[in-house]
Amino acid sequence: MTFNFKILLLRRWRAFACLTALFVLIQPHGGAQSSSANITGTIEDTSNAVVPNATVTLVNQETNVQVTTKSLANGQFIFPDVQPGKFTVIVMASGFKELRKVGLVLLASEPLDAGTLKLAVGDVKEQVTVQADITPLQTTSAERSAVLDNAQMENLLVIGRDPMGLTRLNPGVVGGGGSSSLSTTSTPTVNGVNSQYNFVSVDGVPGNTRGGNTFDTPPNMDAVQEVTMLESSYSAANGKVAGANFNFVTKSGTQHFHGGAYYYFRNEDLNANSYFNKFNGSNQARARYRYNTFGGTLGGPVFWPGKFNRAKDKLFFFVSIENAPITSPDGVKYFRMPTAAELAGDYSHTYQQGQTTDKLLYIRNPAASGTCSSTTGGAACFANNQIPSGSINSQGLALMQILYNNTIGANPGNYIADNPALTTNNYNYTTNHSSDKSYNQQIVRIDYFPTEKLHMFGRYNHAIINNLGYASTTNKFTWLFPLNYQLVEPNYAGNVTYTITQNLVNELNVGFSGWLENSKYVASDIAKVQLGASNFNLPSLYSGVNPLNLFPNVNYGMTNGPTYGWDSRFPFADVVHNLAASDGLTWVKSSHTFKYGVDFEQDSYLQPNHNRVGTFDFSVNTSNPNDTNFAYSNSELGNLNTYTQVTKLLNYDPVTTVLDFYAQDTWKLNRKLVLDYGIRWSYAFSQSLAVGNNFVPSLYSASAAPALYSYTPTGGAVVDPTTGNPAAYAAYAGLMVPGTGNLNNGLLFANTPGYPSGTTYNQGLFWQPRFGFAYSVDDKTVIRGHYGIFYNARSGSGQEGDLTNNAPSTNSPKQYYTSINSSASNYYANAGTLSGPFSIGHALPLHMPLPYTEEGSLGVQHQFPFGMVADVAYVGTFTRHASRYLPINEVPYNSEFSHYYTTGTGSATKWNSVPDNFFRAYAGFDSISMQQDDLTANYNSLQARLTRRFHNGLEFGVNYTYSRTMDYGTCASTGCSDAYNFTSALYQNLRAWNYGPASYDIKHNLAINYLWTLPKGSHLWNNFATRAVLDGWQISGDMTYLSGAPAQVGLSVTGSPNITGGGDGARVALTCDPMHGAPHTFNQWFNTNCFATPVAGSLPTATNSSPTPYTVPTGTMSPKVNIFLPGDTNFDTALFRNVPIGDRGLALQLRVETYNTFNHSEFNAVNATALFNAATTSGALQSNNLGRMSGTANPRYMQLALRLNF
Repeated sequence: MTFNFKILLLRRWRAFACLTALFVLIQPHGGAQSSSANITGTIEDTSNAVVPNATVTLVNQETNVQVTTKSLANGQFIFPDVQPGKFTVIVMASGFKELRKVGLVLLASEPLDAGTLKLAVGDVKEQVTVQADITPLQTTSAERSAVLDNAQMENLLVIGRDPMGLTRLNPGVVGGGGSSSLSTTSTPTVNGVNSQYNFVSVDGVPGNTRGGNTFDTPPNMDAVQEVTMLESSYSAANGKVAGANFNFVTKSGTQHFHGGAYYYFRNEDLNANSYFNKFNGSNQARARYRYNTFGGTLGGPVFWPGKFNRAKDKLFFFVSIENAPITSPDGVKYFRMPTAAELAGDYSHTYQQGQTTDKLLYIRNPAASGTCSSTTGGAACFANNQIPSGSINSQGLALMQILYNNTIGANPGNYIADNPALTTNNYNYTTNHSSDKSYNQQIVRIDYFPTEKLHMFGRYNHAIINNLGYASTTNKFTWLFPLNYQLVEPNYAGNVTYTITQNLVNELNVGFSGWLENSKYVASDIAKVQLGASNFNLPSLYSGVNPLNLFPNVNYGMTNGPTYGWDSRFPFADVVHNLAASDGLTWVKSSHTFKYGVDFEQDSYLQPNHNRVGTFDFSVNTSNPNDTNFAYSNSELGNLNTYTQVTKLLNYDPVTTVLDFYAQDTWKLNRKLVLDYGIRWSYAFSQSLAVGNNFVPSLYSASAAPALYSYTPTGGAVVDPTTGNPAAYAAYAGLMVPGTGNLNNGLLFANTPGYPSGTTYNQGLFWQPRFGFAYSVDDKTVIRGHYGIFYNARSGSGQEGDLTNNAPSTNSPKQYYTSINSSASNYYANAGTLSGPFSIGHALPLHMPLPYTEEGSLGVQHQFPFGMVADVAYVGTFTRHASRYLPINEVPYNSEFSHYYTTGTGSATKWNSVPDNFFRAYAGFDSISMQQDDLTANYNSLQARLTRRFHNGLEFGVNYTYSRTMDYGTCASTGCSDAYNFTSALYQNLRAWNYGPASYDIKHNLAINYLWTLPKGSHLWNNFATRAVLDGWQISGDMTYLSGAPAQVGLSVTGSPNITGGGDGARVALTCDPMHGAPHTFNQWFNTNCFATPVAGSLPTATNSSPTPYTVPTGTMSPKVNIFLPGDTNFDTALFRNVPIGDRGLALQLRVETYNTFNHSEFNAVNATALFNAATTSGALQSNNLGRMSGTANPRYMQLALRLNF
């Protein structure tokens, strides 16, 4: 689609839009999307002549609620804005027999064509009844959609009873397997559009309360009537986002009481053990795995015999309660803990990580002259690799002692002694904890039909979800104690539909949803890491930032290294509120069905910050003159790589507002052709912000940059560059000289007069034209096509909310190469009154384009015998203005080798690099992440599906997608990431570095689901025994195959040398295609001979007075994707038996569910980090099991269930 054609579309439809805009604007304001849809049809006699003015009655078969209309002059009738359900259409006309069409199933947000109803000549008292199609064709709409109906919701299986998990069975869907229990879950990627652009609603009320790809208020499975997924190319009446729309519809009461009670049971004793729990003789036991989910539902009429609702067709209720005391495994966690010998300063048995044999890791003595390589040693290494006891810092030792005492010391059975063949020296301690993930949910829905013209419902949904465990969300002390991360998730809906006249209907939908985070903890656990515990008492630098007297964050920067850490919001008290409303008016005019409406949505996201402890980073850094080659020895000597400390506590509190209008016309030109066209407008409000600041390059002046305390070129003394005078302390290096420059240089603060509250401007009104058609070739075949533009008007709260945490609103000065030794000149606390260059974690252009997609489809549906409908279509989506972070203050490649100072003289001269902050483009700032919405993504697919809805005991769906998805993003050994904002290349060619297959580029995607009521065995031999044993059996399940996802073999070099000296970093060099002719075995999934290391650049040396740039002498630097992971084949199966109890509809269901039924080890992870012993021309690939499988999908899990239904 060319730009000129888009402009033409806009011009053609602008007149239509302008005529309708005024009408739309006077409608009541609203903001969620409805689950209602239209039921249409045509009435003819047997000679094919239309029958006008016939009386048409729509009857809900569950509630007996009735609505009546008249057929138009062209014989057509329409019932607009009908809530989902099963219906009968009754047609009466003078001179004709009464016609009833039964079993019409209206699905959420999917228009239903009742077809052409043929009236036979006769007495109206005579009656003709016909059955609706089992699986109807979509003859009145052009969108790509899919529905999980009530039979599927009640009978298909998903292990966490998370209904979102079933959406993966639809074409074009990748991911979204659902959570292991009811809780916030993720939405899948649909038709190649980033899941961050999805929208989820429950009865029309936003369910992804925070925006983005999370579903924050999911109802339990027994409360869901159906799920409609508008995948792409949907009409103007749906929108607000550029991705898929998921609409969950809750159950309602009926004329008869119905409901049930249920209990679902999972236990580790029912499960198979995982492959890697048994791998290489480890014999790891299955973790505790206890799920006990119980609940019940009840629905029916509300009536007072003889007084109110006597016909039981006015007022209905539905109640659902679900509880689950759950114990879920965290999985095996691996740690590299300090050993007893290391606590004593003895590193004679400390070995290099990533090696399958023991290779000594040499510990450098920073006070000694000469060199000490971590792999080969040297004169500057500690004698015998032992640190003298008099050199050990008590505070650094205390941190290590707490690690040891609470892990190896307390649980020696979890310690793994020297076994590099198993551990590659990457870990020596494991845990296998489980978490309490209990939850409770209550749902109440009331439907009221006071008159034929007025229908309304209200729905209450409230859930509390616990996550109490060592691996609970945000708990960084996974080795020390459990925390309870508790969520409260309310969602309330109200809907009123009023028929003003026969051809004019208004629907209003309002709602509220929330998402609250809380922390529950044991005070005695927290006391273990409060200042004073174990005599650790290093203070924070700023008053008021650590009111709980917590330990600082501590990072050791090694593979599987433990951390001390706190989320700045701990203890949590976060609150998200979302208010939404929508109003839509449907006007039937001859063969046109016009819809006009408005959507309004506003959410606020409050995150109070309760602590801002500092961060001690003991990571290895070869540029650090005090580095010892190992993080634990750095800690014992008290030598820091960096220290950061936030200066104040501020609350994150952005407000996001969305306002959309739409106008749409469904025009039935004739019996064969329906046009569905319209336009949607999105007004792009800028987000508001209470406090924070943005970096604006146009406001920055290099001459106003503050001066930094610097190193003298020779000797490395720290001085004030404005005077040449020595600094008071060596810890001042890299910090700002007081009184110099403008600390607000380039900064725009929230609520600055003359600027928007959140610092960025709204972008005005965005036009989104959409055009579709459905052409019925005959009664069995329809051709459907659509093109449209879809803007993502709802930005994530973090887009401007993140500006709250930018410096200097909350400054985070960073010190380099300081110490925790209080007697040292570079003692970190000596610099506590100074500020350092500011980090800007999120900057935004003042004028930002909105992301949008262009979506097109063209397909054919054909109805086959036995209720089957086949659909084959091309589906394409093309994302524009996708987002990224651009690291605009990153230093260029090789620049770190050109900025240095020297110490020593003559042959003892040493060249030392200086921190990047001394030579960044924007002086006075550290890193700056500037959001840019300038990327693209492309998805092309062929989709095929064969569907049969449930009838006579059989339902199935077969869905296949062949696709290609390309976008910008980043990849790692575990797979690719297409995060809403990822950090892209600044210096490398963007397309070569970041463009390639998307994380959801699954070339082949096959999903089959089925439900079959098995024939009764008593038909062959009828007696009490056969009826009791052989009758009432059903089987359901799904079978899926997905080809492998893309990934990237990463680069690692022993000793972590600085290879590129800045820039976008280094990647492994490819000498051939690792997937071409690959063995595809367990031990070698790809060709491991295709990798080489770039050669590291270097500072000047005594033999080479000039810096040496990095090179790639062999092969070329890897692109975004260089391997594909193994594919996945899976079978999930449920077998259940329904046992009738009495003759009043009461039945007991016994159910067995198996996931990965055949317990096949589906490998989904590969050891894909290429480890080299040196970044030199002779650097050799080390034996670290490169290419060997390292992870699998879950083994066979079993779930048992007992249900009592009536």
